Amino acid sequence: MTERSRDFWIVAAWLTVGLLVWLYYDNPELATKTGAFLSDTFSDSKTTAAVLSAVFAFAILVVQFWVGARQARIWSRQADASRMSAVAAMLTAKSSGNRDVASMRIKWVEQLREVLSEYHSILMSVEKFTDEDLRRRLVNLGTQLDLMMNLDEADQKALWQIADDIYHIEDIEQRKALDPNLMAAGRLVLKNEWEKIKRELGGEDAR
Repeated sequence: MTERSRDFWIVAAWLTVGLLVWLYYDNPELATKTGAFLSDTFSDSKTTAAVLSAVFAFAILVVQFWVGARQARIWSRQADASRMSAVAAMLTAKSSGNRDVASMRIKWVEQLREVLSEYHSILMSVEKFTDEDLRRRLVNLGTQLDLMMNLDEADQKALWQIADDIYHIEDIEQRKALDPNLMAAGRLVLKNEWEKIKRELGGEDAR
């Protein structure tokens, strides 16, 4: 029961008592008849016992009503406190989860920078890939780059595409001509990932 409902019943009870008192003093004849009625009524022990039982039962009902209203308020406050605790716990867990994701993303960015740097260095400095070990290393770097990219994201797909295009060009001068495109695509991916990291460390969703 709400506090407004409780206050309503209290006011109604006082108004009823006040009305009875006013009727009693305003109409002496009614007061006399009422007194006679009560006198006749309570002259019988059985009737008196029945009336007292009814009054006692009513009093118990009022007490139960009051206790129930009080318990309802307590339970309502406890429920509000529980909801607030649950929300706080959820926000804390979400923030902690975001920080964990940010930590993993930082490692991914560092690895991407290392792989892309070595991949770029070989493509732009070696004219012919006649050395088998060097060629194997280049293939390994290309595979790592391929696996690291999420092709559902436009910036990463663009980086993967330009890196793959350069890999299949034999002439070093043609590869160097595409170097600005490769560097620009790499910088864009790294920039976007760092923006996600900042949002995650701030407790926001990176998406």
